[in-house]
Amino acid sequence: MKIVVISLKGSERRRANMRKQLSDSGLAFEFFDAVSGHDALDHVHHYDDGEFIRNCGRSATANEIGCYASHLAVWEQCAQGTEPFLILEDDARLDPGFVHGFGIVDRTASTDCPCKHTGMRIGYWSSGTTGLHGGFVADSPCKKVQKFIAA
Repeated sequence: MKIVVISLKGSERRRANMRKQLSDSGLAFEFFDAVSGHDALDHVHHYDDGEFIRNCGRSATANEIGCYASHLAVWEQCAQGTEPFLILEDDARLDPGFVHGFGIVDRTASTDCPCKHTGMRIGYWSSGTTGLHGGFVADSPCKKVQKFIAA
């Protein structure tokens, strides 16, 4: 399973933190240069502000759209291959049991299911952070998402 960490190119402090956490775990990973909020709408052509307001009660921020665009781009990479991905954001703090849990998911990952639940947490946050900070995806569901967005 490929581990991809979404991170803005200039976020050296966050990258160093993730590099230390994952290197200490002995796991190979790569960084994906995230889409900045300034460039977000250049990457997401199907954003519907009215739909977002109906679902969330407000418009999306440029940074939220950039985050979405970054995840979508990694999902598109996953759809091009046959290997499941673990996608992490650069502010995740990995639980002590992460390596064990990752090993279970890596051995049992199925391309028929976009997410495997192992009873382990990917990470935790010390502040009121919200949103998706990590998840497992496989190529088959990514291809379905890709077709839906292209339509």
